[in-house]
Amino acid sequence: MNGFIADSMLGKLAKWLKIAGHDVIYQKESNRAGLLKIAQKENRIILTRDTHISYDNMLFVESEMLWEQVEQVFRNYRAPHEKRKFSRCILCNEELVIIEKKNVKGKVPPYVFKAHDNFLLCPSCGRIYWEGSHYKNMIKMLDKILVSINRGDRRDENRRETQ
Repeated sequence: MNGFIADSMLGKLAKWLKIAGHDVIYQKESNRAGLLKIAQKENRIILTRDTHISYDNMLFVESEMLWEQVEQVFRNYRAPHEKRKFSRCILCNEELVIIEKKNVKGKVPPYVFKAHDNFLLCPSCGRIYWEGSHYKNMIKMLDKILVSINRGDRRDENRRETQ
């Protein structure tokens, strides 16, 4: 598997999977044929809420609630990987690279430059990332989902052991 492709109904899910470090193409336009073509060509898993799509390598995302969607993908594909968090650009999906602090001067707000030492750069769109105030909130949300999944996995193991 080379990652996911999310249809036009799942933009927020695509963003959060990228935050978790997963390779996700987000198709903004509603185009089933294009979605299927990319999925097939690049060996990607289709993520969709469209009941009219049928494809072997796809996941019908059941919930309209974002956190339930993320959890469903994580459960189905054992997707969370701690080392990959915040490794992709949430806009263009490219892998981020480390950029030296001196090279971001004038490109980030002065208080950010003063308060932070570690920065990441998207080599495609040029966006610069740092561990700002919302970083901790994103980590908490992802950790909540992982705890929930692990709790569910333990329940499944206990069921198997008692059978």
